[in-house]
This record gives sequence, C-alpha cells and structure tokens, in this order.
Amino acid sequence: MYARDQEIPEAIDQLETLLHDHPDHLEARDFLAKLHLQHAQYDQAKKHLESILENDPRNPDAHLQLARAAMGTNQPHDAIYHFEKVLQQDPDQIEAYFQLGMLHNSPEDFAKARSYFETTIDFDTSHVEGHYQLGMLLCHGFHYDHTGSLQHGGYDEEARNLFEDTLQLEPQHQGALAELGLLEATFGEIQKAKCTLNKALKLDPSRIDAWLKLAEISDEETMETLQNALQHHPDHPTLHLQLADEFLQRKRKQEAIEHFRKVLETSLLQTQILKEQADEHLVHNQFFEARKIDEEIQEFSRQKSEAHYQLAMLHLESDEIEQARKHLDEGIRANPQHPGILHQLAIDEARSENDDLAIEHLRKSVEIEIQNPEAHFLLGKLLEKKGDIQMSQNHYLITLDLAPNHAEAKSKIIPT
Repeated sequence: MYARDQEIPEAIDQLETLLHDHPDHLEARDFLAKLHLQHAQYDQAKKHLESILENDPRNPDAHLQLARAAMGTNQPHDAIYHFEKVLQQDPDQIEAYFQLGMLHNSPEDFAKARSYFETTIDFDTSHVEGHYQLGMLLCHGFHYDHTGSLQHGGYDEEARNLFEDTLQLEPQHQGALAELGLLEATFGEIQKAKCTLNKALKLDPSRIDAWLKLAEISDEETMETLQNALQHHPDHPTLHLQLADEFLQRKRKQEAIEHFRKVLETSLLQTQILKEQADEHLVHNQFFEARKIDEEIQEFSRQKSEAHYQLAMLHLESDEIEQARKHLDEGIRANPQHPGILHQLAIDEARSENDDLAIEHLRKSVEIEIQNPEAHFLLGKLLEKKGDIQMSQNHYLITLDLAPNHAEAKSKIIPT
C-alpha cells in the first residue's frame, strides 16, 4: 500500500488516526506494527502486537512479530517465549525452529539447538542457513559430555557434510567455504584445503583463522600468505606474531623485531575493543558470550607475553641485559604461566644469588613445560647448593632423560 520509504510516516499517521477512532481494528493494528518493525521501531511495534494478543492470545502471527521485536531489542528470553508460542499454534513455522536454534546458544542447550536446526532442514531441505548453522554448532558448539565436562565441537565429519550441503545449495557461501577448508586441513586433505580456503578468502578476506590455516599448510608460501593477510588485517597481533616467527627462522632479526613490537602495539588495541564487547554482553546478561570474548583476550595476553619473551631473547643475544629484563618483567605480567620467561627470570635471579626466588620460578617453569633440560639442570644446581641432595639428583636425572649427552648433568650424578 505504502511502498516508498517517504510515504511511511504518512501511513503511520493515518493508521494511528484510524486506531484512535477504531481501537478494535486489528487489521490496522497489525499493519501498523509491521511498519514499525520494518523501521526497527520495536517498542512501538510491541505495544500494538501486545494489544492484538489481548484480544487473540493464540494469534501465531502476533507472537511471531513479537519474537522478531524481542530479537531486535536483544531480549532473547522473550524471543524464545514467543517463538515457542508460535509453534504451539503453527508447528510448521520454519522460521521459529531456525531462530530457536540460534537462540539456544549455551552449552546446556546444545541438544535443543541441534534438534531445532535438524527440524528446520527436515521441513525445508533447501534452507541454506539451517544447514550452515547446524554445521557450525556441531563443529564449534560447546556442550557437556556424560561426565559433565565442557566439550568444544567434536562432530567434524557431520559438520563437514553439512557445509558441503550448504555449498550445494549456495556455492558462494563464504562461511561454509571457510569452514570446509579448515576441516579439510584437519583431515589432512591439504590440496583440497588450499583450494577451498583460497576460494573462501577471495570472497571474504576477514577470516583470520582461514588465513592462519592457509599459511600453516602452504609451506613455501607461508610468508607470502601472512603478508597478504596483513594487508587486510594490519592490526591483528596473531598475524604479526606468526610473521615475526617466520622472519626469526630466516635469521632476519630486524624484521622479526619490528613485528614482535607490532604484536605489543596491536594486542593492546584489540584487547580494548574486546573488553568493550564483553562489557556489552554482560549488560545484557549474556555471560557465555562474554566468557568466550574473555578467552580471546587471554589469548592476546599470551601472544603479548610471547612477543616480550622473544624480544628479551634477542636483547640477551646482544648482551643487552637491562632491556631484556624489562621485556621479561612485562611478559610475565601479561602471562604469569610463560615457562620460558620463568626460566629466564630464574637465571637472572640466580645470577644475583636470589636463590629462593630462582627456585620458585624454575619449579613453576618445569611444572608447565617439563621437557626443558636446562631448567631442570639449573634447578638441580640450586637445590644442591641449598643441601637438598635427593631432589637435586632427581632433576639431574630428568635432565639426562631429556638430553642424554648433557655433560654437566652427567658429572653431577652420584653413583649408587
């Protein structure tokens, strides 16, 4: 009736006037609610839809529109309530099944979400997003196993089939291409994965995980792939860290240093962005979403710590002890569980004869990374110095298990 946007305000005014004179005109109220929804005026739409339900509590279309309004105002519990009401009156409503699958996004609701998505594609075998979202749930969804332990995904083969089905329906589906490429790499189908991931990234270069996986499996093209990724994501710390490692392996130290420093700079920026997103989720009581973001923040902290560690090691190579110590102190603040930093801090403390602190650092280090022969050897020496012969001998023996030709450790063994 009112097709053009500029006519919408006039239509709303006319309908409001009509409803003022005829408040029981449900058809006009329904049309007015839909106009408000069309323009994201959710509160106005809800007012009219709730009025319709007062007269007709089982009206499935009003419940459907209210569910959409609730989603628009970020009220998932209200949306679930109204979608469930829709299905009570209209069990063939595909949108309701699909949206309920999307809304049941906590580990406790994994089985419910799976059932809703499966019902969606049972009713409509051509439902593209139904196939894709079910694949995403099976590949990445968190759920509890029979012991109560939290699990992540674990249904890769089923997910792969669903992503392939998605691409049968929509060959250029960006998400399905990226996810299929990642799974092909997981299954060891490297050439297939390269082809699929390249297709995905041409369509959607925003997928950091796809770039990183392509770099990982590209062998000779790893450096080029990471540099291409940085053109699209110049502020992503993970890419800078991977590229720094590549330069370091090629003995191109100055370029490695530049990228390690970029890790420090960009991780701060990304952490600030993620904290704002997490706070927004917490405002809406979306605790699981906030937790997932917090895990990303922790990962950036670990990457920041690794960059500090590598910069410290490069300073140590040049006997720049003071600069190295600054990076070690910053790195351990970013990640108190970094075994390499703990080891280097122990060396520094032992050099200053702060043996108790050095031993504390070393014990933490070998607990996290047991296969570090030099950390075990230094711990053995410090324990021997303190008179704990039995424990020192244990660490010398571990040193020799890890490095059988370690001459100093051999010389420390007391014959039995």
